[in-house]
Amino acid sequence: MLLGACAAVVLIAVLQGTFEYVSELLQAGTAHKITNTLRRQLFKHMQMLSLRFHERNRTGDLLLRLTGDITMLRELLIESLFDLIAAGITVVALLAFMFAMAPKLALISLATIPLVVLVTLLLTVKLRTAVKKAREKEGDLISIAGEVLGAIALVQAFTREEEEKERFSRLSRSTLRAGLKTVKLRSRLTRTVHIVTAIGTCGILYYGVEEVRSGRMTPGTLIVFISYFNSLLKPIRMAARTAGRMAKASSCADRVREVLQTMPEISDAPDAVEAPRFEGRIAFDNVEFAYNKQANTLHQIKLDILRGQRVALVGPTGAGKSTLVKLLLRFYDPSAGSVRFDDHDIREFTVESLRRQISVVQQETVLFGTTIGENIAMGRVGAAFDDVRAAAASLGIDDWIQSLPQGYDTKVGERGFTLSGGQRQLISLARAALRDGRILIFDEPTTGLDARTEARVRTALERAMKDRTTILISHGLRPLAAVDRVVVVQGGRIEQLGSPEELMRAQGLYRDLFGREARGSRIRPSRTSRLAIGQ
Repeated sequence: MLLGACAAVVLIAVLQGTFEYVSELLQAGTAHKITNTLRRQLFKHMQMLSLRFHERNRTGDLLLRLTGDITMLRELLIESLFDLIAAGITVVALLAFMFAMAPKLALISLATIPLVVLVTLLLTVKLRTAVKKAREKEGDLISIAGEVLGAIALVQAFTREEEEKERFSRLSRSTLRAGLKTVKLRSRLTRTVHIVTAIGTCGILYYGVEEVRSGRMTPGTLIVFISYFNSLLKPIRMAARTAGRMAKASSCADRVREVLQTMPEISDAPDAVEAPRFEGRIAFDNVEFAYNKQANTLHQIKLDILRGQRVALVGPTGAGKSTLVKLLLRFYDPSAGSVRFDDHDIREFTVESLRRQISVVQQETVLFGTTIGENIAMGRVGAAFDDVRAAAASLGIDDWIQSLPQGYDTKVGERGFTLSGGQRQLISLARAALRDGRILIFDEPTTGLDARTEARVRTALERAMKDRTTILISHGLRPLAAVDRVVVVQGGRIEQLGSPEELMRAQGLYRDLFGREARGSRIRPSRTSRLAIGQ
């Protein structure tokens, strides 16, 4: 019997440890799968949301929702939910025993539970509000840190280290105060639950002793009942603590749900179809647009661009040039009028199939922290290495890339900072060439480049523009030598339209903008306008 008892103890311990191990694995695995699925869905949804949404929300706060808030949800799934289920089963079982043993004392014990629930509900509502504010502060803190570290060269150049540290410290202190407020509320909840349960213990003790003195209850029954009640208090207090964690997690869930419930402003129409391969004709048909409802940014824009034509958009800063490009890419939709490709309103096509046929080179070249080859390959999904090399060779930069120590496997660092501005621009051009869209959009492609690098980029531009409809935004005169027509925009309206030579001879805004530059540098846009096919 002794050996059997010892074996049973060991066997029970082994079984208990095994079941706990399997239980923890199942709980953690389930929670991780759910949160990872949610994180992927949230990330995908963020990418689909309109440009207006991302302009209005700070990147740091969105990153916190994507990472920290979802991690809090996993904590809710792993700890809080299962703890509450276990606590509920324990409370029900103990109350059943207590009612069987002493119904009157059990009623006194039961009376404490509604009080605990009421106190918990009242404080968790305040706790959720406090947690939401604290998470917003944390998001702002991450945003500031990201801004400063992302522009560290500028910060150091202007010796703003102390000022940025102080700005970060102020927000950090504000975040700390918000975090401490949530801690105080959780501590207040725990303290209040202890007081309520202590009052219940006093009621049981007072009434129980009276029952023993009157002979209606034995001392042993009272001692056992109090022991059960103490056992009942543990899951009740644990449930209250768990409610505090759940309030924090539910606030994070609200922040995640807020993003998921935000609908993209730009989406496919119910009857949208895949766009065919465009010929390259573009038309702005009486387009008006406003970023807000107070004032229009664009007014009655009417412009026809023929297949294969090279058109430059020029004008003062804020004239509406970039807005026209955003409408082409359907980052926004016009408030009135329509944008048409090959005589079709672009809203007839799915957004993905539309953008797939447009190649964009932005003023601020964005490269990812990977290799040169992978950065170029991002221009087209599924592009092979031979396609990447062919795109680079078409612009005359294959030899330069091959001359690098690792060739196409050369790492460019975060945002491509290990390369010069001209090198980054050349890689961006190769990425656009690989996309092989019939429509090219260049936003200030030679800004900030020296004369030699600019000449190289312009040569690559000439090759990229071959047989493609091209829209070029420029504040300089040199790139305009490669275009057929110039559209002068001011105040959201088209002020002038014509070839560079015609506009330079005429009185108007174009001559005001570039006349001095042309005289000073002795550069005149002498290129004979290349008429588009069918013009």
